Amino acid sequence: MLAFASKVRSVRLAAGGKGAAMFNFELTEEPPDAIRYSSANAFGLMPFGRTTVHMEISSLGVRGEDLVDAVKKFAPHVVVRR
Repeated sequence: MLAFASKVRSVRLAAGGKGAAMFNFELTEEPPDAIRYSSANAFGLMPFGRTTVHMEISSLGVRGEDLVDAVKKFAPHVVVRR
């Protein structure tokens, strides 16, 4: 997983209505099939953003801001977009 972290260019926490939340990862290249076709990649089959992975995080039981803090700590090269 840490090797994959080097392919993440930026991340954005996107909050939707009714408490739904998503993490949008912009990658330096297209994601591998295991990620692209994962059920966690909510919009992976949509035609926009071939290098963007949209991960649903509402069901994780952790706050989105805590995930942002983890990205800043463990992958400081990743740009955090607001």
